[in-house]
Amino acid sequence: MAYDNNINPGNAPLVWSRIKNAFDRINENFTIIGSTLARNAPYDIANIDQSNPVKVTTTDSHSFISGQQATISDTGVTELDNNTYYVKVISTDELELYNDETLISPVNGVAYTAYSSGGGEIQGLSEYSSLDFNDLASNVSPNETDTYNLGSSTKAWQKLYLSEYSSGPTNYENGLWIGSAQVKGITGTIDLPANSTVDGSLIIDPDKEFYKYIEVDDGDRIQANQFNDTLPLYSGTGMQITVSSAADSLTFINTGVTQLTAGSGINLSASTGNITVTNTGVLSVTNTTSLPAAATGRAAGTGVTVSTSTGNLIFTNTGVISVTQGSGIIVSADPATGDVTISNGAPAQNSFAKVYVTGTDPITDAIEADSITDILNVTGGYGINLTPTPASDTLTIDFNNNVDIVGSVFADDSTKMVDAVENEMYASGGFFGDLTGNVTGNVIGNVTGNVTGNVTGNVTGDLVGNTTGYHTGDVKGSVFADDSSIIVDAVDNRVTVNEIITPQIGATSSLFIASNGDTTVSSSNDIQLFATSGVIEANTTLFDITGPLTVSGTITGNLVGNTTGYHTGDVTGSVFADDSNLLVDGVSGVLRGTHVGDLIGSVFADNSTMIVNGIDGSLAYYPTTASDWNGTPPTTVGEALDRIAAKLKLDSGTGA
Repeated sequence: MAYDNNINPGNAPLVWSRIKNAFDRINENFTIIGSTLARNAPYDIANIDQSNPVKVTTTDSHSFISGQQATISDTGVTELDNNTYYVKVISTDELELYNDETLISPVNGVAYTAYSSGGGEIQGLSEYSSLDFNDLASNVSPNETDTYNLGSSTKAWQKLYLSEYSSGPTNYENGLWIGSAQVKGITGTIDLPANSTVDGSLIIDPDKEFYKYIEVDDGDRIQANQFNDTLPLYSGTGMQITVSSAADSLTFINTGVTQLTAGSGINLSASTGNITVTNTGVLSVTNTTSLPAAATGRAAGTGVTVSTSTGNLIFTNTGVISVTQGSGIIVSADPATGDVTISNGAPAQNSFAKVYVTGTDPITDAIEADSITDILNVTGGYGINLTPTPASDTLTIDFNNNVDIVGSVFADDSTKMVDAVENEMYASGGFFGDLTGNVTGNVIGNVTGNVTGNVTGNVTGDLVGNTTGYHTGDVKGSVFADDSSIIVDAVDNRVTVNEIITPQIGATSSLFIASNGDTTVSSSNDIQLFATSGVIEANTTLFDITGPLTVSGTITGNLVGNTTGYHTGDVTGSVFADDSNLLVDGVSGVLRGTHVGDLIGSVFADNSTMIVNGIDGSLAYYPTTASDWNGTPPTTVGEALDRIAAKLKLDSGTGA
């Protein structure tokens, strides 16, 4: 079927049958386009064998591949015509038919209708019909493995972006997978799989150089067993090895004797690396006077230093030579032990060693002087005033009453004024003065003063003064206007006003609207509205209403007169033109006459199928053959055009 380029819905006023015919022809065009995109050029059939599997011979050489889908048509073999099968290539002009892609279940045509020579076509589905675009926003994969290429040597992709690898649960498989090998991108570097090779050889950093062997004195040899093998170096006796990673260096240090020089009283001899040091001077020093018996706990040499010079020994006392007592100090020495005792001869007055604050830890939080010059700091807290008087050495601590109080407050008679537990305030004697802020709760009693803010709760008592704001709750009593005329009559339970705007009427109350300002209903000027079971009924003579009238409910009765303005809501009944022609048939529920101007809303066919969506303004599309579209067919003309344009761009590389 060729494309239909001559689609004309007609001229205004439009006739529905012409609009429907135009949309049907548009749908036919889309069906042809979808079918064309999904199929390759057909091949003429020369013969069909009644065999198992069925064998099809083409008049010319074909380009089918095994496993490709193909459709048979116009052969006269009714069991095959208009069906789609999988083909197995036998030769350049012979094909066998199968029911499955794996070519296991053959099409048995032994009992099929015999083929008459000449006639029929076999058409292969294009490569696009076998692609599986699950969700183009997250995944694109071919329907078969090892079948399709991503680019080619002459048509390469310009850029390929892959997400970085991380050990997180959603990123550890990121990267490039070649078979089962994963190439990871990690913060600007590429991490190849373990044992990666170049032309069969393991990858080694070309900027690094390695020794294959390490020989010692042209004799013993050390060889690495593997690429990451370690060469250990051990320091021996008198030898230390230091390593500098920054300089890549090893330093061998002799930790033994590097040099000896003979001096006075010293003789040196060396042979085969051994050095003998002989003292030719003083060999021993003997104390001729023993220490007292009481000094047995003192170590020999305590308080003595020795210096030498050319063999001479000098002993010097490095301890205390003498201690002299001063004011308040008593010094006593024990000649037997050499100990000197220093005592305080004038003890100071008693003082506190620590300052402890009740409620704290007496061990860890106690205040203790760190030195004889330490200072105790006293800092005033919230609500505390500190006044020092150095002249009289006085510290005055008093309460600052200009502070927030956390807790309950009681009056002098012990009655509670502020309940900090229940978060409530009590004023049994009344509240005097201005109150700024919101009041939540019941107000019982008189309030004298201005109240600025919201009051939530019941108010019991008299309110003298003006109120500004909304009142939510019941009000008992009459309401008067500024001229003292009554508006709400609490005695007779009615409202009397000269004008009322958008009244809201309850289910059982009555409303009087008196244009002459009195409290009675006139038969000529007034309207009485009363509600019965939620329906407002009118009982009045003819009158005019100027301004908007908002009625929440159903109006029962006839409206005689003209209306100017908008009507929002349902209208039950027929509508007639000025010439009495019927426009809206309220009995049969149809529109009659010619529509001139804009049409707002959806358009449906006679079978209730939507043609124009009045919500989003789209034109509906119903394909004749849904299988011609890959996956779910489009539902609107706009979606069909977008998918066709994308397909054309994919095939040609340029937009439509």
